[in-house]
Amino acid sequence: MRVCSIGLVGMGLLFSSLSSMAGASGVGINEHSASTLGTAYAGRVSNAEDASIGASNPAGIAFLERPQVTVGSSVVLKGGNLENGVFKAPKGMGSAPQIIATGHEKDFLKTSMIPFGHYAMPINQFSFGLNVYAPYGVNIGYSDTFPGRTFGLKTKLETVNFQGTFAYKLRDNLSIGVGLVASRISGELTEKKYSILFTKGIGAKVTGDDMRFTWNIGALWQPLPKTTLGLSYHAKTTFKLSGKAEADLGNPLLNFRHDATLDITMPDSLMLSATQVLNDQWTVMADVTWVRWSTIKEIRVVDKEPFLVKTADQYVPLDWRNTLAFSLGTAYHLTDDWTLRAGYMYEQTPTSDHKRTVRVPDNDRNWFTAGARWNASQDLSIDFAAAYLMMKDGTVDQKAYKPDETVDPEGGRFTGDYKHQNTWVLSGQVTYRF
Repeated sequence: MRVCSIGLVGMGLLFSSLSSMAGASGVGINEHSASTLGTAYAGRVSNAEDASIGASNPAGIAFLERPQVTVGSSVVLKGGNLENGVFKAPKGMGSAPQIIATGHEKDFLKTSMIPFGHYAMPINQFSFGLNVYAPYGVNIGYSDTFPGRTFGLKTKLETVNFQGTFAYKLRDNLSIGVGLVASRISGELTEKKYSILFTKGIGAKVTGDDMRFTWNIGALWQPLPKTTLGLSYHAKTTFKLSGKAEADLGNPLLNFRHDATLDITMPDSLMLSATQVLNDQWTVMADVTWVRWSTIKEIRVVDKEPFLVKTADQYVPLDWRNTLAFSLGTAYHLTDDWTLRAGYMYEQTPTSDHKRTVRVPDNDRNWFTAGARWNASQDLSIDFAAAYLMMKDGTVDQKAYKPDETVDPEGGRFTGDYKHQNTWVLSGQVTYRF
């Protein structure tokens, strides 16, 4: 009997635990900076406005004129709706599949805080920086009556990158940089299996964590005085999570808590940005980002129980595909003290209607953003921004699988329509220059 399932798992941050429901496609998070959110992340690797550029392009800190620190936080507001949810019992419970549960869900994407912090110190041709930010995350929680609860109730992914950033200015208009990263990942997943033997169902919980080292590199080039190009590559990270798989069968003699492991490779990505100053008031930016989500093909839990039946073994096919995101943004310098921003981004999803799961019900999305910067003094600036995310409607048709990758006829099947998964992202930051 299988009694637990696992998904992607993630982190704890410098200030507090943090997570995000859908900050980017898949389980990616974009929210490293309020200043770049205002332009829908257009120019995030080419527009060196503050220390936050180090998280996207380590070469960017070489173009900052003064030592500075940037701290802030984003909040992703709750949202998400599921309609027409239906769970059908396996054929083993009768001559034909039976509808066991139906229902709807609202606001299963939970409100999440995403703090970040950045520091940069240019020293002649060399520059040094520190960046703390979240690259991945998800925070989903369905109600206890969710009809698809056999495939997932709570999915909480938390990640954090602690990055040392180094840049070197080869010429006045060209720099290169590298980021050396310690990446922490942890998380929690729960579900409730239907059972003909246990009337209250079988509660299951999986937790796990790991820390790995990874890297990123970048370059920033200013071929013309008003034109800046940025390019960065973030390496993939292979995590080997270890944790616990627990089952609550309502009887202490039957409950179990086994050691379990999960190997998963978070994707590498390539970002290209351009920033063009048109005149004293207008600046335009563009960005294209490629992410190799195909590194995530499956979720496979291995039960490490050495003697008893390995009841926690689990396999969930994902077969994610690589994605592209395109963004355009503009900044208008209203006065010496105020700059206004706006932007648009389109992001592809790595999943599809045939592979979508209740744990990550992702789809293509459109971002509409606006923001502003207030220069309170020569040393202090404050940024704030807002984004409205519109996610395309999608369906889920999820079956249970055995560890040998074949369909489990006793695991049931869940179908439903994910609609109106729209939400707001709000962000603010403070930058102080020394």
